Amino acid sequence: MKATRIAMNGSTGIGRRKKEDQSIPKSVLYVTIVIACAALFCAPLQASTTSSTSFNRPLVFEPNTGQFAPEAQWIARGPAYQVFIAKDSATFALWESVEPDQNTRQGRLSRTPEAPLARLSTVRMTLNGSRRWNGAGQEPTGGFSNYLVGDSKRWQTRIPQYGRVKIPAVYPGIDLVFYGANNDLEYDFLVAPGTDATQIRMSFSGGGGVRIDGKTGDLVITTATGSELRTHRPKVYQEIGDGKVEIHGGYKILESGEVAFTLASYDARRPIVIDPTISFTAFVQGNSEDFPNAIGVDPAGNSYITGFTFSYNYPQQPGFGAIPGKSCTTTGKTTVCPPYGFITKFSPTGAMLFSTLFGGGGADFGNAIAADFNSIYVAGTTSSADFEPVFNSYHGGAFDGFVMKVSTLGDQIDYSQLLGGNNLDSVKGIAIDSTQSAVVVGLTHSTDFPTSAQAMQKTKVGGTATPDAFVTKLSPAGAIVYSTYLGGSDYDEALAVALDGLGSVYVTGDTFSTNFPHFGTSHGAPSGGGTFTAFFTKLVPELSVAVYSITIGGGFDQGNSIALDPSGNIFIAGTTASPAFPTTAAAFQISKPTPPFNGTLPTHDAFVVELNSASNLMFATYLGGSDANRSPGSSTGESFGDSIAVNSNGQVYVSGATAANNFPGGPALTPNPTAGFLVKFSAGLASLDFRIFLGAEIKSINVPPPARRRIILPTLTGTQIYTTGFRFRPNSDVSNQANIDAFVVKVDDSPVVAVFAQ
Repeated sequence: MKATRIAMNGSTGIGRRKKEDQSIPKSVLYVTIVIACAALFCAPLQASTTSSTSFNRPLVFEPNTGQFAPEAQWIARGPAYQVFIAKDSATFALWESVEPDQNTRQGRLSRTPEAPLARLSTVRMTLNGSRRWNGAGQEPTGGFSNYLVGDSKRWQTRIPQYGRVKIPAVYPGIDLVFYGANNDLEYDFLVAPGTDATQIRMSFSGGGGVRIDGKTGDLVITTATGSELRTHRPKVYQEIGDGKVEIHGGYKILESGEVAFTLASYDARRPIVIDPTISFTAFVQGNSEDFPNAIGVDPAGNSYITGFTFSYNYPQQPGFGAIPGKSCTTTGKTTVCPPYGFITKFSPTGAMLFSTLFGGGGADFGNAIAADFNSIYVAGTTSSADFEPVFNSYHGGAFDGFVMKVSTLGDQIDYSQLLGGNNLDSVKGIAIDSTQSAVVVGLTHSTDFPTSAQAMQKTKVGGTATPDAFVTKLSPAGAIVYSTYLGGSDYDEALAVALDGLGSVYVTGDTFSTNFPHFGTSHGAPSGGGTFTAFFTKLVPELSVAVYSITIGGGFDQGNSIALDPSGNIFIAGTTASPAFPTTAAAFQISKPTPPFNGTLPTHDAFVVELNSASNLMFATYLGGSDANRSPGSSTGESFGDSIAVNSNGQVYVSGATAANNFPGGPALTPNPTAGFLVKFSAGLASLDFRIFLGAEIKSINVPPPARRRIILPTLTGTQIYTTGFRFRPNSDVSNQANIDAFVVKVDDSPVVAVFAQ
């Protein structure tokens, strides 16, 4: 059998390859239908001196053991669709976003998590006159799924994943098999010798009916939202000797509205292949959103991502209930669904080992993650009243922060600690010390956030209208050991944290407060004065004293990520709109690449700073490009520094996003997309050793920590850099680019790019 791929509008075809011919019993008739997904992100726009190898995660099927409404027997998820296999039908669910343009940084940096709006398109395929469907999984992948949602008594864990689902004898002599090729969904009718293929009569419901395109012979199914599911005229052929003989075939719509196949005369002694191809029109990018926020790596090279997803909501429609633990609110064609938090683990070679959903009935967001040999540590934000189990209950606002310690199989929560008070709270960053104690940072609007007796700042300076940053340390069992506010009377937030070998705590973020705690010599403009400034604070392990607490920047600055090298130097990556950012003389970019303002809006560039252990400024640089064709109010030309990592040799890697046409070494970007970048700096931040660009935002990067025990690792070349992020999948309306997919990329310092998950 030869299976074809569909061409989806807006797709670039990355990771897509012709499926290899498979051995077919010569006595079987195959009717193959293919649903293919769009590529995760566009080809690497430029990867200086790199080569790439794809490790595409295959589409997997999981049985329903109680994690879904009982009508579904099996489920599989692709980037642009979900398929639910029931006892008598298969339902394809497709999400079409109606959210405003999100391809601007301002829209993506909203400080209050909100669920997007989406329109749900569903098409249900039934086989009229067929027997009851009793699918069996085939080709187990070795991976599994966990659902730690709501009441722990309802949790579902270690649900096996399969590569195929076979439904025998849907008609006498005809089997039905669902399977995937990379992220494509295919299903075959296997027709035994002497069996009449005209038994196959398909019906498609959920929209405005079906028609046959008179010019192309395609079967066109219209959905309820006006989009189209287009099944191309089937290719029908017989293999005779070493060649193929084409046989005319097509569709016919019966008076009953059913769809059947038409076949010209053929040699009934030989097998025949009927190979339609299905494509989507209008909603091809209309899947739901998946936001990976952070990536962690354990000493063995396994990687873990966390974030939040809207893609796992089970479609609510006649005959199907809602997924247990979550509900969607539908008004007309618009559906608002709360997201899940998720954890996904990959092996060093890119095999998905498990995927775990967590949370409760509300909205759950994974913001930060870390891992060691024994556990996974996840931090984030939740509005779920049934978020459990809870070690202690510090909460009360609409959103609370949380910290979870999870088993390395993702199927057990060792502890789950809510962090919050009487208002909105969120955990943004996490780091783990050698004793398996977690230190987390974030922001809190609460005046009763839990603090410890010896805290540097026991009470909140301002009211609930603006947040303070906080720093909290948990014991290996999840109890609060030390906790302190960190802030002034205006807006303050901590976004990232790092630890040294002595347990000292290093924090970065941004502040609007003129009275932000200050110890030491700042670099650039002071905080406050109507703009925000990045800050760096070093605290003793007990969080009782700040060794240093300084600001860095010239106004409109934000510290997003922090890392330490083996010598104790501190590296911070972030974003600035200031033309007076304190760069150093030999820096890669001394002057701001973009003008300070685009109309009335500030324009941003990335920045990278190196401080020594005494908090003295050693090196500082801008990182960005300009764009003379910027339109007023757009994000074109801007660049953002999202994450930083340092390897054991002190080499510095920075990732983020740019919309600049002339980002250093980058390609021209039109029309106004966002490209992710990963760069490696030379010593002193003086030049770039290499640069890699993807049609995506690289949100977080990490490198494996030094091993503390003897282990066997696969052969590695140079430093292995693990990255995660998301891309916007624009539809035909370029003003709406809110459909988002997650990705993971593993980079070799050589460097070699290997896309191995989506």
